[in-house]
Amino acid sequence: MSARKILVTGATGFVGGSVLAQLLSSTHSSIRELNITAIVRRQEQADILAKNGINAELFNGLDDTEQLRRIASKYDIVLHCATGRHTFAAEALVLGLGDGMKKNGQQAYYIHTTGTSNLAYSIVSNPNAALRDFSDADDDIYEEELRRDAEQLYLQRRTDLVVLETAEKTGVKPYLMMPPTIYGRGLGLFKTQSIQIPFTIRHTINAGYPEYIGDGSGTVGYVHIADLAVLYELLLSKILEGADIPYGRKGYYFSNTSAFTWKDLNEKLGVIGYRSGALKSPTPVSITLEEAAERWGFIEGNQLLLETNHAGRSKTTPKRAYELGWVPEKTAADWDTELEETWKAVAAEQLK
Repeated sequence: MSARKILVTGATGFVGGSVLAQLLSSTHSSIRELNITAIVRRQEQADILAKNGINAELFNGLDDTEQLRRIASKYDIVLHCATGRHTFAAEALVLGLGDGMKKNGQQAYYIHTTGTSNLAYSIVSNPNAALRDFSDADDDIYEEELRRDAEQLYLQRRTDLVVLETAEKTGVKPYLMMPPTIYGRGLGLFKTQSIQIPFTIRHTINAGYPEYIGDGSGTVGYVHIADLAVLYELLLSKILEGADIPYGRKGYYFSNTSAFTWKDLNEKLGVIGYRSGALKSPTPVSITLEEAAERWGFIEGNQLLLETNHAGRSKTTPKRAYELGWVPEKTAADWDTELEETWKAVAAEQLK
């Protein structure tokens, strides 16, 4: 039997690049036997991957859903790390896997990257919303996303639902990786910084002091990118070994190892920045949602994204990951250390 083929999207990004690096260094025999290919948009990216012994295929981008479907049909597994907000791209990848199943009769699998912001409420628009602790093993996350989708359109959440519905129609087995805020230096060949924390640091430097929205009480989980990459590797190994693990509507996998509030985060960044001489003041300042949208460059219509990702409140308990045998290694001390390292990296970029 020929080696199973897996397609990785987002290989030039923070999460996808890190997961790809983890798979390539894996000691799991089932993963080492895989035929791994990454899709990229530019030839120079493909060349860099090729120099590092990684198969690469060019594609036109996530908007070309017909091409994505054709590409996915050639693979047994798709590991989608590019974005959780492009509904049609995710749908096309699942449909493509379904097309391949019809041809070869073999089970296909789809690992989707989403996020816990799907379960968050904004402290601005929903100040009285209860902070519910969701368990991926004990609660019906699918039903919660369905309920929330009826309340308000949030693209990343809608994509989850379309993925599950499309997978049920095609027979593809889907798994939804739902991490919280991801921190730490990436493991990949391209983008090694995450999004939210570097974004916050850039605007802290520009303002000369830290800023947070409202009372800063938004509570968000976090996970180190290295621990998260190991979880992807572990999940994939279980799939390849034929283990009986949850998928579909029961196949949500949380991964937070601890949590922070936006006020606490900005207090830490204030100390780091002021000590380095980059800030006029270490004291965080509360600003309104409207001020944040204007200062941080969120165009009209993206208020929900701003609220959910910078003033959201969510709590999740990862049980599925530990049932797989996940053992995260990073601690609260690593959180503090990485904040300082990320500050240095962003500050160096600002000087260029």
